[in-house]
Amino acid sequence: MREKVGLLCSLRVMLSSGAGPFLDGFSTASAAFLISLIEGITPLETAFFTSLYLAGSFIGAAIFGSIADHVGRRPPFLVAMAVVCALTVLAATFPIIGLLLFMRLALGICLGGDYPVGQAMVFETVPAKRRNTALSILMLAWYLGALTGIFASIPAVTGHMHWVSILYLQSALAAVTLALRYGVAESEIWLKSTRPQTQHAAIRQTLFTPPPLQKLSFRYAVGSLRKRQEFLFLRFILAVPNHPGNHHDAL
Repeated sequence: MREKVGLLCSLRVMLSSGAGPFLDGFSTASAAFLISLIEGITPLETAFFTSLYLAGSFIGAAIFGSIADHVGRRPPFLVAMAVVCALTVLAATFPIIGLLLFMRLALGICLGGDYPVGQAMVFETVPAKRRNTALSILMLAWYLGALTGIFASIPAVTGHMHWVSILYLQSALAAVTLALRYGVAESEIWLKSTRPQTQHAAIRQTLFTPPPLQKLSFRYAVGSLRKRQEFLFLRFILAVPNHPGNHHDAL
């Protein structure tokens, strides 16, 4: 039973992590069709439509890893898909060129940043015996997403549906991914790596915070009593040569 639960958890992590590259491939492939279907788009706007996505991918891959190291793997794992879902619906509902370009930049940041987070989730959550399978899913997911984006865009090219339907489909895929990721727990390895820092913070607080007054008074009283006893003992020893009997012995 425990092995079955572990297999289901690993499968959820593998599918939810592979969904990021899948959506990346879907967005990249479908963009080649979208730029030919958007009405009134200029050559400069076409260039920005493709290049902003690549620039965003670079930015996301550069910063999401550091964010995941500080706040955990799960928050950016969820936020990235939530932003993809929301912005894609917004751009499909209001298909103006400025919003479409902003969507492409934001999608690039979220999906580009999803790569290091998803890989970290796989390496830190999936057992070693299933890790090769998980990495294979991550590699194949992009190509599967690209093929899906191509086949999904063909009806828009042939005129059987409007091109904004591609964005709605992408948003639906992101929503399914978000629901799937919601059931993924935080990485145990990341949680264990943060415990020493918490313990060090507690130790520093203990060292630099004065103890309670009652404990301080008790320790001070015990220490003073011991010092008082030592002082009286030393005083007694030093006072022995001044005894009258010792003066007679000395004479």
